[in-house]
Amino acid sequence: FFVKIMKILIKGGNIATEECVYAGWDLLIDNGKIMKMEANITETADTIIDAKGKLVFPGGIDPHVHLEYPQGGAHIYSADDFFSGSVAALHGGTTTFLDFIEATPKESLMEAYRKRRADAEARSLTDFSFHMTVNRADDATLAEVEQVAREGVTSFKMYTAYDGVRLGEADMEKAMNAVARARGLTIVHSEDFPTIQRLVAEHKAAGHTAPFYHPMCHCIEGEVASNRVIVAMAHRVPNAHTHIVHVSTPQGALLVEEARRSGLDFSGEVCPQYLCIDESLYKTHPDPTCLVMSPPLRPREGCTPLFEALARGVGLDFVVTDHCPFTARQRLGFRTHPDRQLTREGQLVPGPQDDPWYAQLPEVPPFFFMPGGGAGIEPRMQLIFTYGVQRGLMTLPQFVRATSAAAARRFGIYPQKGSFKAGADADVVIYDPTVRSTLSAATSHMLSDRLPYEGMEVIGKPVVVICRGEILIRDGQCLNYHAKGRFLAREPLA
Repeated sequence: FFVKIMKILIKGGNIATEECVYAGWDLLIDNGKIMKMEANITETADTIIDAKGKLVFPGGIDPHVHLEYPQGGAHIYSADDFFSGSVAALHGGTTTFLDFIEATPKESLMEAYRKRRADAEARSLTDFSFHMTVNRADDATLAEVEQVAREGVTSFKMYTAYDGVRLGEADMEKAMNAVARARGLTIVHSEDFPTIQRLVAEHKAAGHTAPFYHPMCHCIEGEVASNRVIVAMAHRVPNAHTHIVHVSTPQGALLVEEARRSGLDFSGEVCPQYLCIDESLYKTHPDPTCLVMSPPLRPREGCTPLFEALARGVGLDFVVTDHCPFTARQRLGFRTHPDRQLTREGQLVPGPQDDPWYAQLPEVPPFFFMPGGGAGIEPRMQLIFTYGVQRGLMTLPQFVRATSAAAARRFGIYPQKGSFKAGADADVVIYDPTVRSTLSAATSHMLSDRLPYEGMEVIGKPVVVICRGEILIRDGQCLNYHAKGRFLAREPLA
């Protein structure tokens, strides 16, 4: 399926980069690359797009998603695969994502890498890269870290919680040393597992099984205590490069800032669910099972301090989604695979017959058995624009840094991604800030039939999305369901 990559001239838009906003400027794209950005470009082009009154900014980068991910011992697959997830990402203005590789006990890291990369290359419309999960710390596994890094996967995820993937402190420090020697980046899911286990046991004994009790078991104190352990470990590991994923508390954000100011190469990320919504939804959401995610939603008073930390950009560098959605029937135990699929022609069809994973049906599974994760890869840019920029909590350049440029830098794909520098990939979003809409699972392109942000008003919408010089989204329509995303090999850190 061949599509000619056109010469595109975007005229008169308000072009936002991480440095500043260029009002009424033009952007020229040729052969899939940014050619130049000037006040008045007079060259001819195959396609001219009038962007007057609209914003033009680099395509979004979401460096934390879980597509076609088999979660837990029951292997309950996240609702979006590489195809549907990349389609939804594009509709929301995201043109690059980073997913995860998780080797099974019988797989080597390299075997898992080759399989996961092949799956994404076969299905993703957008460019992509990966983090490698280090879920064991035996000598044979850690000996593969350098080889994985040479393949261009230079970030390695470790968990402090969850049986089957977590590492104890001694094993984690051993693994962090191996990653540091390979000049890789250690990224950490940071929660205190003993605290979670104790609180789950207490609530289970009390008969508390509804999602309302989920945040009580993943308490702020446990997350912050785990954050402190990771900072201390980074101080002990020579030449460590460290990143904490989905920081959900202002206290955690300050810990990351302090670690960076102390001289460590240390960073953090935050998700829209910790910036734009809060734990009151466990009482009021139409279906709170879609809010079972870790960390959970937090108190409302933490949202503005987290936005302020994101704007400062010295602790929380960028916004990710941790996109890992499930349908209602998956949450309730009836299916391990989603009950709907997106065909390569863009048609939504029922999923195949499937077996239940919960043995006590029709009882509702307790929250601590439900698959965890939420939908968010599509509305990320709209949420941050609405609740960050439009509310005066961040500027447009800070928005660009938080949604693309900072992630591109941290994960070694800048300035190819996240910038409009000459020669960069032509990943471009034209955003109409006059559009008003209401978020809903019914109108979403994500395959989950539940949405944490259900009913929320957002300002603005991507009206044109260009990926490597090809217009893939225009006026709400995907123009090429057969586009081919590319794997982004990254260089080791300095």
